[in-house]
Amino acid sequence: MRYRKGAMIVAAQPEAAEAGADILKAGGNAVDAAVACALVAGVVDPMMCGVAGFGSCGILMPATGFHGYVDFHAPAPLAVRPDMWADRIESEARDGYGFILRGRVNDIGYQSICVPASLRAYSDAHREHGRLPWEQIVEPAIGWAESGWTVRPHVGSWWAEDGQMGRAANHERLAFTPASRALYCRPDGAPKRVGDRVVNRDLGHTLRLIAKHGDRVFYEGEIAHAIVEDMRRHDGLLGAADLAQWKTVRNTPITVAQIQDGIAIVDQGLSAGQRVVVDGQFKLKPGSTIVEAAKAASTPASGASAAALAEADAASGSRRE
Repeated sequence: MRYRKGAMIVAAQPEAAEAGADILKAGGNAVDAAVACALVAGVVDPMMCGVAGFGSCGILMPATGFHGYVDFHAPAPLAVRPDMWADRIESEARDGYGFILRGRVNDIGYQSICVPASLRAYSDAHREHGRLPWEQIVEPAIGWAESGWTVRPHVGSWWAEDGQMGRAANHERLAFTPASRALYCRPDGAPKRVGDRVVNRDLGHTLRLIAKHGDRVFYEGEIAHAIVEDMRRHDGLLGAADLAQWKTVRNTPITVAQIQDGIAIVDQGLSAGQRVVVDGQFKLKPGSTIVEAAKAASTPASGASAAALAEADAASGSRRE
C-alpha cells in the first residue's frame, strides 16, 4: 500500500503492514512506521515477535545522513552461571545450535527466559529518529489486542508445529502456562486454528501503560515489578537488575576500505581483516557501504540483491548480511 512517492511497508501479517501504512499516511517517517508495524506484529503473530523479543534494527535516514544499527540481542540473566546445567546435558541439538537438556529447562519454562530486549530498541529508535508522538505509534497495537484478531494460516501452522531438532514443540509452548493456554488454545488444549479469534485484553492494558509511560514502565516501573514477582514465584532467573540495566547496542554498517580483485576489504561493521565478496555489477568504492553499493548498482535486479548476496568470509566461518 503506497501513500507517497517512494514509501512502502512490508510485514509478514497484513494487520502489521496496514498499521505501518497508516502511520505513513498520518505523516510518520519510516522509523515510526516500522515500530508501529513491529508492535502490531507482536500482537497478531506472538510466537514470532513481541515486546519481550530480540533482534536487530537497521536504520537508513537519508535526510539526516544517519545509517546505523540498533542491535538488541537478548542476554542471559545475571543469575546464569556457565556450569549451572552441566549435569543436565543430554546431547547437542541436531542442527548444531545449542544443547538438549534434561527437563528442557533451557528451552521452555521460566528458567529459559532471557532479558526482554525489543521494547527498549523500539523506544530508542523512535526517540532518536521518529517523528510522531509515541502514544500514536503504540495505538494500533492496543486496538488489535483489545478488539481481537483472527488466526491466519501462517500463524496457525506455526502454532501447530512439532518440535524440530530435539526442541520443544510450538503447541507445547503455547499450552505451557494457564494464561497462554486460555489465550491461544481451544478448550481441548490444542492450538487455535485458522479463523479462530484471539482477544488479549491483558496485553492491551500493558500496551496502554507503555503508551502512557514509555519503555521505563516495562524495565523499571509497574510492569517490571510484576515480571520480577512472577519470576520469583516460578523459580525464574530474570531479576530486577536485568531489566533496569538492559541497554541496546549500536553498530555501524559494513564499509569498504579497499578493493582487491573484486574482494572488498571492510574496515567497519565486521572484524578486522574480514572480506566481502561482491558481484562485479556492484559499484563499490572505498568508504562506501553495502547499501550504497546496492543503490549504485547498474540494474534493479543487482541492486535489490546486493545486501543479500554480500558474503562476509571470516576465519571462524561466514555470515550473510
